[in-house]
Amino acid sequence: MKSLSPFRFLAVAFLLAICSLNGARAQYFFVASFNSNTIEQFDSSGNSTILSSSALNQPSGLALDNAGNLYVANYSGNTIVKFDTNGNETGFAASGLVRPYALAFDAAGSLYAANYLGNSIEKFNSNGIGTAFATLGINNPVGLAFDGASNLYVANHGNNTIEKIDSTGHSTLFATNVSGSLNGPFGLVFDKRTNLYVANYVGGTIEKFDAGGNGTLFASSLTGPAGLFFDNNTNLYVSSFSANSITELNPAGHPYAFANINSGLHGPLFMAAQPGFVSPPGVLYIHNSGSHAVLNWGTPLSFILQSSPSVNGTYTNVPGASSPYTNTLSGTNLFFRTVPAS
Repeated sequence: MKSLSPFRFLAVAFLLAICSLNGARAQYFFVASFNSNTIEQFDSSGNSTILSSSALNQPSGLALDNAGNLYVANYSGNTIVKFDTNGNETGFAASGLVRPYALAFDAAGSLYAANYLGNSIEKFNSNGIGTAFATLGINNPVGLAFDGASNLYVANHGNNTIEKIDSTGHSTLFATNVSGSLNGPFGLVFDKRTNLYVANYVGGTIEKFDAGGNGTLFASSLTGPAGLFFDNNTNLYVSSFSANSITELNPAGHPYAFANINSGLHGPLFMAAQPGFVSPPGVLYIHNSGSHAVLNWGTPLSFILQSSPSVNGTYTNVPGASSPYTNTLSGTNLFFRTVPAS
């Protein structure tokens, strides 16, 4: 049995132990850093910790089971490794995989892998024994997501389509590249209303599809969007592989920078979040209209109207801001993370 390198993992294990006392538990989400062979862990305050292991070989897909164990697909290693909640690592699967990307669990606890160069979806039981689940309609599969009815959706990067596969393995076409709606589809995720969100890696957009496969543009001007997940407040997190960053989009699609290469991101791909993970506190959304600014200090209905284009407060990541942290708005929309005043 191997483990995460001790000098990087001990602090994480200590935090998990402390936060598990009296039934309380810290919430985290994890990001696969493909280019640095590491996993980045973020807590609900936005603090990050780098997790490393000799078992990681261009990690791509991530998935958490119901017990909190983390599964990692190694793209170049053609393996899936498992890390328990104490950071201990064991090999999980090493056969039937040819450049695996995303991972996803079904409701029964079986693990599915997008077999990119094998043009298949592989299904693994709890012992890591795999079988081919689907091949029909699969073309360089990348992203995976289950809906509430146990149907598996697959992003076909090779032909710009989304395939829908029922629990028996029967496949039907769900969405195609209508009016450029799919352009290098990568990550997939469902919201609580059964809408499917697709990261268009080549197109730099997030597309939203209803249950009938009708698509609308949700967000644009992204750089290589790859992985997606929703937090418990329905904020959408997007990893940008080529920009080494993570962007958070609020329910209206407005973005702000959550993390970048300074947080240890090197080619971030797929993400996995523990249940109940919420956006870090103190998010400020600013909409500038003429000489007025609407401020939102983290709760969607809590607005303050100012009669001046200058906004005072304690800010972080505000371009051009200086003590006493006053920033004059320019442009139409600015979105920043803030530190709430004490």
